[in-house]
Amino acid sequence: IEAWGDLVGHGAWTFERDRHGNGTDMTYDWHVRTEKPLLKRLAPILQPLLKWNHDQVMAQGERGLRAELERRKKDGS
Repeated sequence: IEAWGDLVGHGAWTFERDRHGNGTDMTYDWHVRTEKPLLKRLAPILQPLLKWNHDQVMAQGERGLRAELERRKKDGS
């Protein structure tokens, strides 16, 4: 996946059989950089806030995915 705009770079998915052999581990590697001068200047100041926000969004997404997987397991779908 290519990114352009405020952030420039790429991302790649890796899929591997999990260590138990009954599922799949997925990893998304995201390598981006800021190109705009204002963002470059503000990045050191904003980085802790942006990291915190990212962590919150990812945790919420994980909870949602786990709930959906559990729902599907119960429904048999």
